Amino acid sequence: ATQATGAPDVTECGDNSSAWASFATDTVEWLQVGYNTPVYATQVVIHISYNPSYVTAVELLDTNGNYHSVYTAQPQQMTCPAQLTISFPKTAYQVSGVKITIDQTTLYSWSEIDAVQLTGTLK
Repeated sequence: ATQATGAPDVTECGDNSSAWASFATDTVEWLQVGYNTPVYATQVVIHISYNPSYVTAVELLDTNGNYHSVYTAQPQQMTCPAQLTISFPKTAYQVSGVKITIDQTTLYSWSEIDAVQLTGTLK
């Protein structure tokens, strides 16, 4: 999961060891990243560097350990590399993490995530 923290560092589409990849290629799996400073969130940007079409859910983790859904979708065609931008009204709770679900059951290849950016305010 540490491969998906920090600034994006994969510039081309393809299998790259600098990006997070799931354990298997034909499964439903998830990636959760945490942030040191919780924010009242307004946006999540997922930088996807390989097979970007398979993000099916994004949830925000609040400081009490509860998940809040901000995105659900069926796998959809996207160009690669891709940025999946999910904007929403400012949360009423502080967000300390993001959980991303990918559904690769029809892909039979890896979907790789380079970075996960959380945008928000401290107040």
